[in-house]
Amino acid sequence: MTTFMWSAPAATAGKAVRGVRHWRPIIVTCAVLASLAGCARGPLHEKHPLQDVIVDAASGSVISRAHLVDEMAAAAVVYLGEKHDNTEHHRHQLWLLQSLVDSGQRPALGLEIFSVDQTALLMEYVAGKPRHGSTQTPEEQLRAGLGWGPSWDESWPHYGPLLRLAREHALAVFGIDLPTALRRRISRGGIAGLTSVERAQVPEAGPATPSYRALMLENIKQSHCGHGSESYLARLFENWQARNETMARAIAAAASGGDGAPVLVVVGSGHVRHGQGVIQRVRAHLPDAHQLNLGFQEVHPDHRDLDYYLSATGLTGIPATPPHERLWLTASDGLTAADACARFGKVLKMHG
Repeated sequence: MTTFMWSAPAATAGKAVRGVRHWRPIIVTCAVLASLAGCARGPLHEKHPLQDVIVDAASGSVISRAHLVDEMAAAAVVYLGEKHDNTEHHRHQLWLLQSLVDSGQRPALGLEIFSVDQTALLMEYVAGKPRHGSTQTPEEQLRAGLGWGPSWDESWPHYGPLLRLAREHALAVFGIDLPTALRRRISRGGIAGLTSVERAQVPEAGPATPSYRALMLENIKQSHCGHGSESYLARLFENWQARNETMARAIAAAASGGDGAPVLVVVGSGHVRHGQGVIQRVRAHLPDAHQLNLGFQEVHPDHRDLDYYLSATGLTGIPATPPHERLWLTASDGLTAADACARFGKVLKMHG
């Protein structure tokens, strides 16, 4: 299940970045909505004063793009936490990858949108050798192998440019997620309902703290607009944990097997929010690796104070932290939570 994170922190007063405020994420499921009308666009017509501002979330200080690129070059793993359907997020990702290459780095590129079993297809594309006897272009061959037919035409402009740049510079590219069919199987019957062969493909995730489990169950429930039985939501959390662990193992393998260049990870922001999820699992595998958590956050037309976007939250036993270490504020684009839930309601009626 591909998810889109929409965040609405509680309203705040004042301009200083202080205190602890609650962050209320809503995950919007575009894979479900695609059967209706895909991910509609809704950019702001007037540029927000905080648009394209990059912030050190801990201090609230604004940093330059050049400074951010230097920080990324010094890290082992850099997360680019995105809202999947925001075109601005993808444009900035491409700029960051190009900037690292221009600085002499050869980053590896990991993408949540692809599963670990699709890595060979991605590397075949990057290697640049056409298949014998094929009349398709390398990009057509890749899309055919991935199963990215016309229904993916809207998403290809988001990720295709990253892959083209990786191909141009012969950068390693890898998928990080569980295979789609396996994720569906876990969501429907849980890991216990898999065959022994299927279970062998699902890495055992580390135990979740009760507070993280409660937070994610609430987020998952919101992603289904309040629908879903407790048992179904529990299976979705089990799926979420298996995905986080799969991503973490792929990232750790890339970071430990590379040449010291950073591993750039394009992932939904929900998987890395507050240093949890994938980041916590990578830390379990590579405790000394320097991980940098950059999140792209949409601005809200009614909120123009920086402190609105930097709310900190804490889980039991974990200090309160902002959602990301570095925050890049962007234009609003794609589905809103209200739009998504309206469409989700139509899906339920269609299948009711």
